[in-house]
Amino acid sequence: MLSLLPYKILTFFERLKKPKYYKYPLVKFDFETMPKQHHEFYEVFRGKTLLLLGEIKQMQGHCILIDIKSGEIHSCYHTCDFIELTDEEV
Repeated sequence: MLSLLPYKILTFFERLKKPKYYKYPLVKFDFETMPKQHHEFYEVFRGKTLLLLGEIKQMQGHCILIDIKSGEIHSCYHTCDFIELTDEEV
């Protein structure tokens, strides 16, 4: 017989106290701090709102992004090149 002893069965109210969601910020590319000669390469990000999924574990400093309008996935871009949107920009 299968034993559930090491596991605790949570009641409905206990689950409400412990929400299981993660914060994935909306970001945009930071053209202001990027040198002008690199703008052409990153033009694909101009005016786009992106969902930052996080940093790639095996490639520190690089991230995975999703364009929220088109659904395109972008990966291996430097995390420091993106800034989080303010509440007014969203």
